[in-house]
Amino acid sequence: MIPPIPPDLLIEARAGRPAAVAELWLHLRPLAAMVARKYQNIDREDAEGEAALIYLEVLQIWDPDRGVPFPAFFARKLHHRLWTLVRRTSRETQKRASSGGQAEDGGPGDIFALLRDPRWAEPFLEAEIRLLLAGLAPRERRVLAGLLSGLPLSALAKQEGVTRQSVTYHLRRALKKLGHDWGR
Repeated sequence: MIPPIPPDLLIEARAGRPAAVAELWLHLRPLAAMVARKYQNIDREDAEGEAALIYLEVLQIWDPDRGVPFPAFFARKLHHRLWTLVRRTSRETQKRASSGGQAEDGGPGDIFALLRDPRWAEPFLEAEIRLLLAGLAPRERRVLAGLLSGLPLSALAKQEGVTRQSVTYHLRRALKKLGHDWGR
């Protein structure tokens, strides 16, 4: 059970105050861990990353006037996201198995053009950056860092011991968690 959330903390977090956002996340992490434990076939780090992403989304869309407590709303959205992740992972595994394990070729396009987008140039507060990066799984952080340092996708794939398609997948997830919709 999570400790009660002070109402002022929730109001401040919803207003976008970085310290309140981080403190509220600390209150909700045990709830996120409890929800994630039900999905044993999802990597713990991926589940934590999804939980952080959902937390940031829920802060924006939760409506207190609807009478649903914030922790319950967060837990429900997290359940739904993890279930979707399980289904998607299962489908991708089936596709790979049916294609003989061969990855389809297809790069992410010009990632540097995406990073030059003016929305990335907006100043972020240090706490917000830390919270966003904390929401990335370690492999997503490594792939993003490697790409930003100039490594091609094929070299990243070799370094990570995965296919180029997997590198693209991790990159897409990282960018989505950082607030950029890839536009599939």
